[in-house]
Amino acid sequence: MELRPYQSEAKAAVFTQWDKGARKTLVVLPTGCGKTIVFAKVAEECVRQGNRVLILAHRGELLEQAADKIKKWCHGYVNALIVMQACNILARIAAYFIGFEGKNLWFAMAVIGLGGIPLGAAAIAQTAIFCDSIDYMEWKTGKRTEGITFSMQTSFTKISSGITAGLATLALHLLHYKPIEGASTYLGTQSAAFDRWIWPLVILTPAIASLLYIVPLLFIRYTPAQRAQVEQELKARRAKADCQNT
Repeated sequence: MELRPYQSEAKAAVFTQWDKGARKTLVVLPTGCGKTIVFAKVAEECVRQGNRVLILAHRGELLEQAADKIKKWCHGYVNALIVMQACNILARIAAYFIGFEGKNLWFAMAVIGLGGIPLGAAAIAQTAIFCDSIDYMEWKTGKRTEGITFSMQTSFTKISSGITAGLATLALHLLHYKPIEGASTYLGTQSAAFDRWIWPLVILTPAIASLLYIVPLLFIRYTPAQRAQVEQELKARRAKADCQNT
């Protein structure tokens, strides 16, 4: 694979620092710019020079294994994401009816925690779907768009976080929330509307978000047979292009 100019510069910079005696180097690139490709080329060059390379992975590898198992159980990452979000929805509905009076709050939080465990692998499943879309776009148009796709993913994540924070602020304002500092007890310090609506808002709003997340997934029609066809044809195209280049 031929590196892009900035990737070649990053690779060269690593070896330059090593030649100067700096053994602890860090490569920083924006999302989607190919950090994995750069490190793979660095490793390849080290092996070519007769050195050995040790690659250490983050504990996220465990999440990848969990995501793969869920994928097999659900027959695909799309179904896996639907199941993950459905678990969150059911857990939050159950927690809502358990309530927060007395020790019930602890039981409700435990139920939410258990229902949210599968969501730990959601980012991996989502990324796998993005990768499928990138392959499909390359198959249809001949152009590969990792940088744009993952940069937009990051942008939308930050935008949605901002919207969430804004809506939470608006909800507190509409419920006439009053910040109280130094009180020995907070019971009865807020408005009746706040006391009535804060529990369903906190518990059920994420469930609604999970429901909205599921909706577009229901319209994805990308079968394993189609994925295999796309991957096979892309592999043949790349092999042909490599032969032409050599």
